[in-house]
Amino acid sequence: MDCLYVEFDPQNPPVSWHVDDSWTFADLIKDISNQLGMRDNINIALYGSRLEPNMVIGTSILETDIIQIRDKDMKPLTIRKEIFDSIDKLQPDQYRIFYTESFTSITKGFVISLSDKILKQDYRETIKFIRSEIQKHSDIEEYAIIVKLPSGIIYREGSLFEFFDAYPQAKHHIYVDLVNTDNYEVDIGDILTEEIDEICDTTDLLKTSFSPMKELDDIEYEYAAVVYGLLSNSNSDIIDKIISWCEIFTRYSPALVGLYDIKNKLSIKYHQIVSISNVLITIIHDIFGQNDMTVWSHVLMLFNYIESQNMQFTNKFKIYYAPFIRDKSKSYFLNHYDTLNHLTTYNLDFTDQYLLSNSKLFLPTSGDLQKAKEMTFQVFSVIDLNEKGRVCIFKTDDGMNLYLKPKYDKSSKDFEKIALIINPRTGSQEEIDIAKTASIQNSENKGHSRNEVKQINIICCDLSRSMENSNKLKNAKKVISILAKNVFEFGIGTMWGLINFSSTVKTVLPLTAIASEFSMAVNEDSELGDDTKLFEAIKVASETITSKSEYFDNVYKRIVVVTDGIDNDNHYKSDESLQKLTKILTDNKIILDVIFIDESDSRAAVMSQATGGLAFFFKGSEQNLMESVFSSDGFYDLSLRKYGKVTVPDKYSIDFKNFATGVNLRDSEISSNEEVLTLEQAISRIDKKEKELEKNFEKLSSTLFAIRQQMKDICCQKEFIDWVDVFVNKNDFSHWNIFLKTEENSIYEEKWFKLSLHFVDSYPLSAPQLRFIHQIPHPNVSLDGTIQLKKLRGGYDSTITVFSILRSLRNMLTSPVIPNCINNVVRKCMNDKGKLNWTRISLIYNDYVYYETREEFMNEIKLSNENVKVDIGRIITFDEDLEDPFTHRLIELPVRAPNGRYFDMNILQFQIKKSENAHIVDPRTGEIIDFSNLSLMKLDQPCQLRIGEYKQHYHLH
Repeated sequence: MDCLYVEFDPQNPPVSWHVDDSWTFADLIKDISNQLGMRDNINIALYGSRLEPNMVIGTSILETDIIQIRDKDMKPLTIRKEIFDSIDKLQPDQYRIFYTESFTSITKGFVISLSDKILKQDYRETIKFIRSEIQKHSDIEEYAIIVKLPSGIIYREGSLFEFFDAYPQAKHHIYVDLVNTDNYEVDIGDILTEEIDEICDTTDLLKTSFSPMKELDDIEYEYAAVVYGLLSNSNSDIIDKIISWCEIFTRYSPALVGLYDIKNKLSIKYHQIVSISNVLITIIHDIFGQNDMTVWSHVLMLFNYIESQNMQFTNKFKIYYAPFIRDKSKSYFLNHYDTLNHLTTYNLDFTDQYLLSNSKLFLPTSGDLQKAKEMTFQVFSVIDLNEKGRVCIFKTDDGMNLYLKPKYDKSSKDFEKIALIINPRTGSQEEIDIAKTASIQNSENKGHSRNEVKQINIICCDLSRSMENSNKLKNAKKVISILAKNVFEFGIGTMWGLINFSSTVKTVLPLTAIASEFSMAVNEDSELGDDTKLFEAIKVASETITSKSEYFDNVYKRIVVVTDGIDNDNHYKSDESLQKLTKILTDNKIILDVIFIDESDSRAAVMSQATGGLAFFFKGSEQNLMESVFSSDGFYDLSLRKYGKVTVPDKYSIDFKNFATGVNLRDSEISSNEEVLTLEQAISRIDKKEKELEKNFEKLSSTLFAIRQQMKDICCQKEFIDWVDVFVNKNDFSHWNIFLKTEENSIYEEKWFKLSLHFVDSYPLSAPQLRFIHQIPHPNVSLDGTIQLKKLRGGYDSTITVFSILRSLRNMLTSPVIPNCINNVVRKCMNDKGKLNWTRISLIYNDYVYYETREEFMNEIKLSNENVKVDIGRIITFDEDLEDPFTHRLIELPVRAPNGRYFDMNILQFQIKKSENAHIVDPRTGEIIDFSNLSLMKLDQPCQLRIGEYKQHYHLH
């Protein structure tokens, strides 16, 4: 071994360090200390393993590995400025060009300024300019150049201005591959070793052919661009799964070693993307030579495998693969499965006794996992496409497809969005209309297709001048935005439209699948008028929906009206005209919801009832209560509307006796006379279904696979708890009835309450829907049973289990979060200081429904009499007190925060380092905690003992 990579600071490129094969690590440390004048004690680390000083580098170093140098506290060293060239911060008109000639050129590049003229010129002229700039730094006469832009898009047409305008999130970086003009390939490894002495073959991450354009036909050329985009949006978990797939389906494992460096650093450099892309393309060539499957079929195989791995190992297990070890029997993989607690670490004798104390700092946090939902291999819905702005995978009834970029059809009257995609079944590029593709679904897949449009919402907003008073218009726009946010957050496929009405009726936004467009349209300033053409607005909205009925059959359709006045349009004075309008709504199964502020139109209220809708009345002083209505799952999710057949009254009445004043949706998805299954029975049925599918070489859907995992998890927990019972819909495993017993020290005194749980199609990427069927007096539970729990809302990620949610809910019932009150009745029981009057609440709810004992609700349940025996395995869900809130892993080094909660010291230090002032938001409660005195905190010994007992009980050592 002539040299190896030595990394001092993860933010800077590694330095090539010449060594002798006979050196020990102690020799290396001594040499580094002498050459750099470092007198402080330093440590070295290798992929998380801390190596002994007397170990010989030549026999223990991994192929293409990078040695990490740390100070005595295992933190990155601060090196003199001479060691690394500083990387300038780009000015607005500056761009950095990276090109594949030398190690420096592909890691640092050089900065150029691009005028508006150059940015807006044709791409051929831009290519010439970039080539001329590179020639100032290097001689590239014998090479052609291939320019790529952020997200891995190959620059072939248009101007740079158009690209950066379409992709505003793209950084000002331009990447160039040098390609030999004779044979369209260049081996960058040869270039590096010939021209740069400091690069050595044995440890060069770039030793494979650098250009992915090697011998590519048109289809594979596009494939290379797609791989770039996917990898540049990946994270370590995705890289893990790519490695695993390559091991199973190919013989090219030695060429994949660079993936490990990417995985462990949780970051990807451009030259690594190019190198990995080349590996995958080489794999495709090999596959091409063995069978007649198209390249895209194998891409889909990779996607399917990664998708299944995402579902199978969401938070229960992580797979870590040890890289190649140099030995006489050539390189090979050591596969290690490990539970949540540790990275698998390795050194010469393959033991993990040298585990780096702060290795957890490099593991994904809960925040990282949340972001990972937007990462590469999530299968998106069609209507999500234009939200992405990058290469991604989406699903239609025909199967999975690759989205390349948006193409705006400016000739269209409505500026409908066109997407440029690759259909893997034909291997060709196609254009699709996003809205139409999202809505045309195979009827056999109704309720199962993840990208299905489930509802249409057209909002009619009153812009009469009276809406300016008391901030009524401002509050109306706020709650409409909340509605859009909740629908998007819970993954309910929705088409949006916006109509403003006053003296005229104006369609501000036609039906669109893009939620961000709707939110922008709502918040735009609009001209106010004098009249209130309420019913004319409803008519225009209904015509918009019925004109699209060809595309939107069998979906929920709704019009939401927000107004503060009575319709004063002479066209709708007679009962006959209103009956005719109502018949249009009912014939087309359009629901009408009406929000009245200060004044109400009784005719609109009755019309709402006739369509199965809801009507609300708020005084001007009660506008803050509108937010709780729009946040209610019974309001934004139309699938929860459990009404009978829609009928039209023969005669309209202005009687307000039946005027709805609240969302009353406490019925369960499982009817009381329906037979239900225990968790064990449900698991057994899913197991049988899986075996039947395997006979046809098919597999369970990722959602059903994840649901079964949750069933097994709760079964394991029930051995140790007695406060939850779960029963499953016999005909739909995604619907559960849950009975939850409150804690002894809560105001409910160990009462049993009934809840309904529904797993949405996009679970576990989207949160399950959980709500109370029994009305319960609690600040964080609304009148319709909606639960304001962080793990069900913005704090959800795919690592959170159902059992963890139920446990947090039980704690919340004992310790409510008063500032997040969404219950209007409970809100009235607060004093001026925000304290709750529980006595008053009890009087209001003296007739609320609950069960005293388990026997009471068991007598109401019709259980299937199937006798089953299933293997539920052993799945660990940590005690919430012992779970680090950032990583959802068992705490190793507990410290007690000022709020009394426990954190893992290593993870906490990492979070503090990322913060500006050591003020951290506790993910469990949302409160801000000052950790500026963390240095004074010590390990909490009692908690450490509890963790030891927990690990012993679950055999976690």
